[in-house]
Amino acid sequence: MDEKKYWEWQVLAIVLMIGLLLAAFVLFFSGHYMAGLYYLEFLIFMLILNFVSS
Repeated sequence: MDEKKYWEWQVLAIVLMIGLLLAAFVLFFSGHYMAGLYYLEFLIFMLILNFVSS
């Protein structure tokens, strides 16, 4: 049971990271450079936390 919940959270984290990456590129290429960079920084922070926790 615990393994199933772990994988659900892992998949949710991956989907969230992909969404943040897409949002960052859309904002960056539409001219909102600072907002895009903030999304990229948050994405990098989430990736680091994900690797540390696993």
